[in-house]
Amino acid sequence: MKTKPQRISGFTLAEITVALVVAGLLLGGLLVSFSAHQEQRRIAATQTLLEEARQTLLGFAALHGRLPCPAGTGGGFEIPEGGPACASPYDGFLPAATLGMSPVDDRGYLLDGWNRPIRYALSADTANDYLPADPEQIRQRWNDGSTPEFLQICSSAAGRTGSGNKALCGSGKYIASQKNGAVAVLFSTGPNGAAAPASPDEQANRDGSRLFVSHLPTPPEAAEGEFDDIALWISASLLYKHMISSGRLP
Repeated sequence: MKTKPQRISGFTLAEITVALVVAGLLLGGLLVSFSAHQEQRRIAATQTLLEEARQTLLGFAALHGRLPCPAGTGGGFEIPEGGPACASPYDGFLPAATLGMSPVDDRGYLLDGWNRPIRYALSADTANDYLPADPEQIRQRWNDGSTPEFLQICSSAAGRTGSGNKALCGSGKYIASQKNGAVAVLFSTGPNGAAAPASPDEQANRDGSRLFVSHLPTPPEAAEGEFDDIALWISASLLYKHMISSGRLP
């Protein structure tokens, strides 16, 4: 008596292929989701670092009567140490080692979420130890139109004029006004690290002038180009308030 051959159950090649495709799609989605989550964590960590740095700068001003100079490429100490006339007020890094911040890398830099040094710029007037002077003298300068050389914080680099310490935001582009601008700005170059070719707005943040741009991120295909810098600043009024509360100003 002949026995019927038993059928061996299993998956066909087509079924295996479909299963692999589905698994790949699911894994790809998980990886994209994980990557996006990691990027958001880096952004949040960087924003926290910048706020901590801003408060530390205000504490330094209360203690020393001035803001520190930016650090250079050689490490996280201000140049020159002890200020007040900075070697490069508009283009440098946060002097985290001078500020006593931690943790820093082995060069004394405070690193953002992408392991790049936090950048920092200072008003030329602050660098020359002018802002902690008699506030009535400063108000008089504002009233007669000879305003201090505040940093200019703009919503876009479009329409900007001038360069160096004469750079100005375009009409309607001021965030920190020309009249009461910023005395210091600190920022991260964000996920792209200002990779070339940088957009005009990102270029403005590292062209060595007193003009800086801050706005919501834009993708590479945006009309104005990619922008992902993350910035905070110290306004003149915030600095004065802190100096008064610490007894540095009457």
